[in-house]
Amino acid sequence: MWEVICFVFSKLLFFYLVYWIWSLLFFIMPVFHIRNSFKPGIKRVAGIWTIAHRGGPREGLENTIPTFKKALDNGIQVLEMDIRLTKDKRPVVCHDENLQRLCGVDKKIQDFTYSQLPKLQEKVEIHFSSLTYQTTEEDDRQIPLLEDVMKAFPNTPFNMELKVNDQELKVEVLKLIRKYKREQLTIWGSVDEQHCLTCRAMAPEIPTFTPAAVVKKIFFYFFLGFLPFYNIPYDTFQFPFPNQEYINYTKKYVGTSPYHKLYLLILQIYNALGLFIFFHLRRRGIYVFYYSLNKVQDMDTATGKYVDGIITDSPSVLVDYANKKDD
Repeated sequence: MWEVICFVFSKLLFFYLVYWIWSLLFFIMPVFHIRNSFKPGIKRVAGIWTIAHRGGPREGLENTIPTFKKALDNGIQVLEMDIRLTKDKRPVVCHDENLQRLCGVDKKIQDFTYSQLPKLQEKVEIHFSSLTYQTTEEDDRQIPLLEDVMKAFPNTPFNMELKVNDQELKVEVLKLIRKYKREQLTIWGSVDEQHCLTCRAMAPEIPTFTPAAVVKKIFFYFFLGFLPFYNIPYDTFQFPFPNQEYINYTKKYVGTSPYHKLYLLILQIYNALGLFIFFHLRRRGIYVFYYSLNKVQDMDTATGKYVDGIITDSPSVLVDYANKKDD
């Protein structure tokens, strides 16, 4: 009996070692599920693409055309934005479902037709910080239509998050992407996995980003050695940088429950292992973006971890950092 147990154990150990050897080999030199769909045709600065989160809410009124223009004038290369649908089925660029923070109105954006939408407030609380933005004469307090943003910046790459799992929203956004021939100038998706899969099924030629559930799977499969064999059907991997600003933000909006503490712990471990995970993802043709970084120290840390892009609320700070590093 003991000999049988030893024999079985030795065989299992052998197969286990062989599995990990192959896993390590394909982790370093991946050959499965290679992607390379996103080709924006823009030159990197200091090895990265510079991306303005909502246009840069620390330097302008978030998700508005003047703020997007200001970011591009400062040298930003990609605009990140959030898309929702109004009552009359028009895609607009707006992050929040409830308009209390942005407009001072305790109603949802889908309760209004576009012409009924209230103006943005003169003072707007900035996410991921304790700051508020005070509008100036340069700001436009109108929530913009996505179509108007596309018209204003026809050659600029967009990173768009569809904020609700609504088929009508996906259909309307896709119509605009195709109308303005932005298939290779747009990344779209959602934190919801099914939402992202639907986007990919509707338009496989348009790059997508990894939803939250897939980010968790990548972390889990990395420890199991299964990551090199796991099909990631997305083109960009976008991950939060766990600085103090982000930690404070999640405490405010998620709370300090045991789940939140576990989430932060996993985030810290993920970040510590980022050098290895991001290396593998990039070898598979998946671009890696870190968000939202606003301090030079954090940007320095990020650029040392095989990232392709940095998403920021402070476009001028990021562009200045990248230009100096590129000299």
